[in-house]
Amino acid sequence: MSFNCLLAKSPSDPEHPAAGETLVGHVRHTLETAVALLDGWGERYLRTMGLPEAHEALLRRAVLTAVAAHDMGKAARLFQNLLRRTFHGPMPLPHEVISLLIVLQQPQLERWLFCGEDPLLRPAVLWAVGGHHLRFDGGTAQDRPAQTARMTVHTGHPDFQDLLALVQRYLKLPDPPALPDLHLRLGDVEDLLRSWLFEQHRIARKFSELDRRLIALVKGLLIAADLVASTIPRQGLNPAEWAAQAQRRVLEPADLAPVIAQGLKGNPARPFQQAVAESPGRVTLVRAGCGTGKTTAAYLWAARHARGRKLFFAYPTTGTATQGYADYALPVEALQSVLVHSRAAADIAYLLRDRHEEETLGTGARTGAEERQRDEALSTWGVPLVVCTVDTVVGLVQNQRRALFGLPSLLQGAFVFDEIHLYDDRLFECLLRFITALPGAPVLLMTASLQPWRQALLEERLRAVGEKLAVVEGPAELERLPRYVLHQASVPDALSRVAEAVAKGQKVLWVVNTVERAMALAEDLSKQNLPVHLYHSRYEYRHRLKHHEALIQRFGRDCPGPAVAVTTQVAEVSLDVSADLLVTELAPPEALIQRLGRLNRFAALAGEGTGSAQPHPSVRSCLVVRVEAPAPYSAAQLEQATAWLAQVGLGRLVSQWDLARALEQVQGGRPPASITAEWLDGGPVSVPGAVREAGSTVSIIREEVADEARASRQEAILRTIPMLLGPVAKEIRGWDRIGPACVAPAGRVEYDERWGAKWAESRNRRAADPAN
Repeated sequence: MSFNCLLAKSPSDPEHPAAGETLVGHVRHTLETAVALLDGWGERYLRTMGLPEAHEALLRRAVLTAVAAHDMGKAARLFQNLLRRTFHGPMPLPHEVISLLIVLQQPQLERWLFCGEDPLLRPAVLWAVGGHHLRFDGGTAQDRPAQTARMTVHTGHPDFQDLLALVQRYLKLPDPPALPDLHLRLGDVEDLLRSWLFEQHRIARKFSELDRRLIALVKGLLIAADLVASTIPRQGLNPAEWAAQAQRRVLEPADLAPVIAQGLKGNPARPFQQAVAESPGRVTLVRAGCGTGKTTAAYLWAARHARGRKLFFAYPTTGTATQGYADYALPVEALQSVLVHSRAAADIAYLLRDRHEEETLGTGARTGAEERQRDEALSTWGVPLVVCTVDTVVGLVQNQRRALFGLPSLLQGAFVFDEIHLYDDRLFECLLRFITALPGAPVLLMTASLQPWRQALLEERLRAVGEKLAVVEGPAELERLPRYVLHQASVPDALSRVAEAVAKGQKVLWVVNTVERAMALAEDLSKQNLPVHLYHSRYEYRHRLKHHEALIQRFGRDCPGPAVAVTTQVAEVSLDVSADLLVTELAPPEALIQRLGRLNRFAALAGEGTGSAQPHPSVRSCLVVRVEAPAPYSAAQLEQATAWLAQVGLGRLVSQWDLARALEQVQGGRPPASITAEWLDGGPVSVPGAVREAGSTVSIIREEVADEARASRQEAILRTIPMLLGPVAKEIRGWDRIGPACVAPAGRVEYDERWGAKWAESRNRRAADPAN
């Protein structure tokens, strides 16, 4: 079989493919895009990653050579048939592995590409080529049809020779070799690759940290250029011009002025906020409690340190990211910004539901996680402000697609990481690797109270690369302001105090540790005719959004009258409310501090901003209720919580400063988590790694609403519920799927819009139900 032309993409018209659908056309687009990125920002990329400017020529040669070779494997006869829909797979080998084999099995081609160059060039190029789809795990075997014992690759095709001629012009190489078609014996491939990988791992062990960074940079830029060249031509645009224009959109001096003015509300910046803004450190840690103006201080910092860069404001959860976007970025219409996380499409539609802008939102169905991640990543290219979850940023060190697809923007970035005390150990270690792998990027870290061992580890990692951590403490007059009195209480005592508070027209927040107990408590309080609002994570997302908004409004300063919110751990990070009475089950100290941040949240200095600030006498009570079983926490965590309460002191006036200092007294050091950062440490192997520790929940959609969920990705998000995996772990593999969510059979989930979801009773005893 012969082909008139070699394709790189499935053509809309097989007889007349568009230029970008052909192999030569796609590689030309990718080369042009890579050149645009390197010409405009190559020096910055090197500075950001702490690489010497002398590596600029090597970086350019490696990236362009990787681009030249990355899709050569698509010249395989089977792949050409696949693109023409005359073969329906599976491919016996991924096309990127075939690309690798073409170079390894054609000595004259390998000599032509690499002759006389830096010894780092060959592994940088070949590892990028084999790994540019992030699925090269060192294994090669796939389901192999019997008729494909041999594979023909059309390296002798005129289009392949045209491809080599194109590469010659870009790399200024001598005349390319004339190649015959390549015939691969698939039975020999595994041994060949196994031997090659063994040798590459041996080589990788000799590389320095700077070598590994350069190799990672080459792979990342290949992936980014390939993304743009694959997607932008479909919109009728020139990919290189689009990439350059998008990357030029950075923060200008005046861009953040409206955001800052909105945060200051007509007041001058506090000395604490000025200290944050003027911090001289490349990495600055801000330790300040609730109500101190940390977020506004962060934007003041960004106005100085992110000028001429793209600003990434990273939050620990989707909920906090959306809230931060809604409170600061969205109201400033003149500021180009984007919200990026897994639920962003649904959240933005909800935020804009009363505005005409909703008409511009893309709500069509998407096909697969990778396409969604491509769309999300491309949205970060052309805006100066990205509000996102931390995964969007530090996922880079673990080969997460969304981060790698947006690498050129990240390499131009300045970064704010909020509430870093909420990171699990693995996520915190990924943060440290990110900070040290990009030593030219300004970083601001914010926390109410960072665990002492984590601050020590952060300082140690920075010292190892010759840097010092700058620390800015919160304003003493607010940090030491008496806000709370803590008491231990039984459930009956707490119920009595709640009734009293409601009678006085006060707002009550009751936080429990499991969804199951929260639902039972809310039903009991409702039967007592108390104004109860239940809020946890186990709702369909559309109903969770409504519950969140209703609770925020009910606790608003302009909404008089009593309210009782019964919540789970979701209150710790996503509820910007201020209660008059807090009731909480015993939990780890960090969780209790977060919960206390929702009590008397807006206590401040009387007369602040008038020049006569004095301590405000307002103090509120927190009742701590012991639990019979520690789940979802460990007994050791609750023992530490008891010790922390003793250190804080019950029955006395305490401040946020007291809470943080008590935490330092009871927390010992922990050994640092040991992780492999796949982007930096993977060597020739290229697969995504985990950013967070494994969870115990699964996303489900009830079969009763599955038809609506299938209408579009946004509709699927709105009907998704995070549920505990344990009770259905043995049956879930047989369930249908809608995107990443499993479809629970009809009747398997008991659901009520007010109370939420729970698994229907089954023969299996329900496992402990940690809140999500």
